[in-house]
Amino acid sequence: MILDILALMTRLQEQAREHARRAKCLVFTLNRDLRDKDMSVRVDESNAELKRESLLLTLDTRGLPIDTRKYTHQENTMVTRATLRDSNQHLLNCQHFRSLLDLLLKQTVQHLNQ
Repeated sequence: MILDILALMTRLQEQAREHARRAKCLVFTLNRDLRDKDMSVRVDESNAELKRESLLLTLDTRGLPIDTRKYTHQENTMVTRATLRDSNQHLLNCQHFRSLLDLLLKQTVQHLNQ
């Protein structure tokens, strides 16, 4: 019986490591998303100040049209919502895993006390 409990605890430890790894990955993804959005805002602000007569644009003799397309607020919001939805789902999975782990530990202690 103790060997079974040890095997179960080993599996639970592996699952806990995987949950921790995925949580770190999601934190990295959220930080990267926030950094990218901040950079996008800075680039848009800088580009909004450019004019056809700006120094770097006047040095370009090709006369290419300036692409004024910006990422829409809706596009940025869609990406952020998808990232947050994935993060929320992972948090729910972690909470479920934690409650299962607590239950199994409680049952293990009860079996060992018998």
